[in-house]
Amino acid sequence: MQPDDNSSTSKWTELSKSTFLDAKQQLSAIEAQIRDRLYAEYCSQCSDLAPYLQQRGRSVGKQLLNALIVPNNPPDKVSYESGDEDATSSKEHLAGVDPFLGPVLDPFVAGLTEPFEEKYKDIRSATILTLLASSTFCGLVGFALGRYLGGGSEKRR
Repeated sequence: MQPDDNSSTSKWTELSKSTFLDAKQQLSAIEAQIRDRLYAEYCSQCSDLAPYLQQRGRSVGKQLLNALIVPNNPPDKVSYESGDEDATSSKEHLAGVDPFLGPVLDPFVAGLTEPFEEKYKDIRSATILTLLASSTFCGLVGFALGRYLGGGSEKRR
């Protein structure tokens, strides 16, 4: 009767292990499903906030741009703070929340870069116009100098 007890015990052990593994897989599937639903809801909420975040980013971008433009009378002394130790702790903290940052930061950064892009377009147009005007002016001056001061080429023939 001993062999039957061992075989029935091993069957119960195998059955409990398989039941435990099935339950673990089911719980993992439920956890993944809940995580996906939570993330979808989070993204939905963030998309509702996207225009506000973009506007706030635009506001911060304008303030940064105004701060970066060199004033006519700069201050005598400028001091910079180092944040190396804060940066490492921030990177470690941000690694865990990385998937949640995208929906919030994307519209903010889009708004943040708008003032810089506008300023870049203004500077680019001004630079192109300046280059065209200066090259045209140089060409006209060269033509005029060659025409009026270089008249000796006809005498050389």
